[in-house]
Amino acid sequence: MRIFIFICLLFLCQPVFGDIILLKNGRTVRGQVVSISEDRVSMRIPGGTIEFSRALVKTITRQSTKAEEIAEQFEKVKSDPNALDKLSLKAAAAGLHSQSVDIKGLADGLRLERRLESIRDSKDPQDYLSLFRWTQLAGYSITVQKFVVEKALKLDPKNGLARLALKQLRQEEVRAQAEAKRLKSLKKTPPRKTLPKKRKAPVAKRTDPVAAPSKRDLEKARKQAKRDLEELKRLQALLRKERLALEREQAALERRRRASRARSRNIRRRRR
Repeated sequence: MRIFIFICLLFLCQPVFGDIILLKNGRTVRGQVVSISEDRVSMRIPGGTIEFSRALVKTITRQSTKAEEIAEQFEKVKSDPNALDKLSLKAAAAGLHSQSVDIKGLADGLRLERRLESIRDSKDPQDYLSLFRWTQLAGYSITVQKFVVEKALKLDPKNGLARLALKQLRQEEVRAQAEAKRLKSLKKTPPRKTLPKKRKAPVAKRTDPVAAPSKRDLEKARKQAKRDLEELKRLQALLRKERLALEREQAALERRRRASRARSRNIRRRRR
């Protein structure tokens, strides 16, 4: 019994948070209660797992951990994106980074789902293009942005802005896949062993006229790069023009809505 009490006292001063066991001699032990039986109480602490006789235990206080608190709050606010954002920040501050990322992803998914639901019956591709710009600003993945743009193209296959946006997204997707493949190959490549360099006898360099590009090839490559740059500038100018036109249409639509509301109010006043 003395050895058992001595082992328990070794862990009394360790900074373990969670459940609290109050012994009859006035000492407290902090940790996580694993099991409670008629004659034994098991508690997990940083050094391992210890057991107490129920005859030595006065009270057992169960306290929820940070992860459990986050889970309880999540059940209450799982349908509110703004509350989920706050909960994600709280989880990150508590050191629960994986839970924080999951909660943030769920909040973004709820926002996207509600916006898609609001324009589900719309026949206007501009609604989906507006949603596409919102997904860009909100930092959604390329897959989500492509999904929204393809919805706009289904309504209007000849929409120039949607076709241009889809083309750029596909190019970005190809670049991202190439970069991911490159990083994956780098991880698989074992590190090279650095061996002491051996001095070699100087060897005369061979000139290979076939390996060096000719002036004609360089000039063709320069002209092609120039044409590509001009095409890119033209597409960017077209995109800006389409964007300005869309903003003007949205402003005009908003003015018409306000005027309609004002007329409705005037009609109701006259009827009264």
